Amino acid sequence: MAEKVKFTIEVDDNGAVKVVEKLGKAFEKTTEKAEQTEKAVDDTKEAVDKSEGGFKKFAATIKGGLGIGLVVSALDSLRDGLMQNQKVKT
Repeated sequence: MAEKVKFTIEVDDNGAVKVVEKLGKAFEKTTEKAEQTEKAVDDTKEAVDKSEGGFKKFAATIKGGLGIGLVVSALDSLRDGLMQNQKVKT
């Protein structure tokens, strides 16, 4: 026949509680680092977006400058051509 036996076990859970507390603190630090990393990524994205806009403006300025340069060169050539066709008064 089966016999019923009762046992009383005492467990010192102080070590387990300390480990869980350390784990919680480590998780908080990891969360803070993740937030800092996310902010750094956002800041980098903003900087890239701003510099991209600056590069586009710079490229447009260069293109515009080249267009103006061509116009000035053409007008200078036209002026030289017109100057050669004028009579010289003596």
